[in-house]
Amino acid sequence: MKGAVFALAAAALALPSAASAQSGEGFFVGGKVSTLGLGAEAGYRFNRLVTVRASATGYTYETDQTLDDIDSSVDLGLGAYGVILDYHPFANAFYVSAGAFANQNEVDTLATPANPVEIGDTTYTPAEIGTVYGNGSFDDFAPYAGIGGAWAFGDGGWEFAAEAGAYFQGSPEITYRADGQLANDPSFQADLRAEAARAAASKDGTRCGWVWFPFGCVFVVCIAVKIQ
Repeated sequence: MKGAVFALAAAALALPSAASAQSGEGFFVGGKVSTLGLGAEAGYRFNRLVTVRASATGYTYETDQTLDDIDSSVDLGLGAYGVILDYHPFANAFYVSAGAFANQNEVDTLATPANPVEIGDTTYTPAEIGTVYGNGSFDDFAPYAGIGGAWAFGDGGWEFAAEAGAYFQGSPEITYRADGQLANDPSFQADLRAEAARAAASKDGTRCGWVWFPFGCVFVVCIAVKIQ
């Protein structure tokens, strides 16, 4: 089942040249700051109806948090790059968007339990478990759909835009491995796989800092500055 990564792209600024400000046409480039990372955009505005954007973002974040009552280290790697088509159906501020992205969102966890822990349907001691290393990844390809608005302001052709949309990145694929006394035990490895499947099917999701993955989703906010 496909999951959705909801993107709330909160602000975008554009500075077209004098000719572009009158015709609505021309190339633009820009940088942006997002909860999916720092990034850049480049594109072409064909007319008042159609714009094409190439966009890329990336960021890494580390935090300590409690997962399943175990103190854990979490590394969050965020990233995506792709192309978006914006269409203004009424030739005004409102537009709808569709796009496709190479998805690089990934979560790595490291946990060393201090007390016995149930993995699968079996309880194991800390020595038997050792340190558990987890990885969560998503589909490599993520379609995108969104809506937004863009408004010109000032005398220099500045433009403010707000956008909300969704990246469909699929359900998470989660794997666990451990380095304790039973690291190579077939029954223990089977329990790790069962625990990973249970985590992937969880309806509660995982929060990492300001980023939340419910049902394999991540909510984001974005600010961008562009110039033509």
